[in-house]
Amino acid sequence: MRRIFLTQLSNAGGGVGHQFSNWATAFTLAKQYGLTFVHQPIRIWDDFLGLGIGEVQYESVKQLPLVVVPLLNFETDEGHARFKQIVDSTPDNTLLHLYSDQHSANLIARADELRDKYWRNRSDYPVGVPWSGSGARIAVHVRRGDLMNWTAEERAGRFLPNEYFIKILRSITQGIAGYEIHVFSQSELEGVRDFDELPHVFYHLNGNDFEAFHALAGADILLVSKSGFSYLAGIVNKGIKYAPPDYWSKIPEGWIK
Repeated sequence: MRRIFLTQLSNAGGGVGHQFSNWATAFTLAKQYGLTFVHQPIRIWDDFLGLGIGEVQYESVKQLPLVVVPLLNFETDEGHARFKQIVDSTPDNTLLHLYSDQHSANLIARADELRDKYWRNRSDYPVGVPWSGSGARIAVHVRRGDLMNWTAEERAGRFLPNEYFIKILRSITQGIAGYEIHVFSQSELEGVRDFDELPHVFYHLNGNDFEAFHALAGADILLVSKSGFSYLAGIVNKGIKYAPPDYWSKIPEGWIK
């Protein structure tokens, strides 16, 4: 059996969603092409997410001959054909390294494995949750923070107004006897005050990112923003997920669009 290794160093300057996209591209391609995935930690979030659990670590194979894969478009047949050529011409015991900041829109082929990694890690390293009652736990990620430093043109494709979420929440809560709504955002209270029209709303603003992520991941119902942060939380979440419109990564089956 041939053994060729595949890795990618995530862009340390990006947020967790951006870094995860880099990491998951190599993770997904490795399985698709029968390669051995090599884990390189993502900045800040690696231990929390548990991504390296059960994987070959970069330090153990970094001495192998290295082949750098050029930037390819994995959304096209041509990109995959070129990658297969590289794999087929690569000798055993070689480390293939994807071009820096390589992305693929399909990050969900191994979603079950990612979910297992996260929840296995939480059993060893638990995180507190904000739920106050026994009703349905609804979590909403309202992306603001970084977007508010962008120009209107730059944030147009990623900004979702409060009313977008409120409309969905009105529909959801009509059929639920007991529930609580938790709004997570890097925002001042005035920026999300529109949610006050709904009952049982709790705000979590400018808080701990790990605690926010875990709450999103553990919600019974999750409303995802145009954000890699809540998209990743949606992947590991076991409940009902509402996908953002016109999102750039592939939406898993079962998410509500």
